[in-house]
Amino acid sequence: MKKTFKIIGLLFILILSLLFYFKWKELKYILRFGNSKSQIVEKNINIGKISLGDSTIVQFKIVNIGNNELKIENTMSNCECAVLQIKDSIVKEKDTLHVNVLFKPAKKGKFDQEVAVLLNTAPPFHFLHITGEVIE
Repeated sequence: MKKTFKIIGLLFILILSLLFYFKWKELKYILRFGNSKSQIVEKNINIGKISLGDSTIVQFKIVNIGNNELKIENTMSNCECAVLQIKDSIVKEKDTLHVNVLFKPAKKGKFDQEVAVLLNTAPPFHFLHITGEVIE
């Protein structure tokens, strides 16, 4: 009976250790103090049709619904056709931040452009999508 409890205990510790090892990047955001909470008003924006060579600015709103400052720690885009424009990287409690994305299409056809924003929230990554169709 004691041997069974020891084996179960060791397996539990092993599984927990592996979880921490492989998921530490995500867990460090959940476990840190000072996290805030955010709400993105609209994560998916369809801009309809846009001509090749034209550009447009798409605006996303991020609301700080937490009790701490909301901080934009990093932004990423998977192509040079979307450039983020942020005036301030810190959002006070109950305040709203406008994230502008300058979109200039590189080729014609339908598209789904993804932009990632890293915030001091749990989970930390938030993905914004711009969809539409590029015409000549």
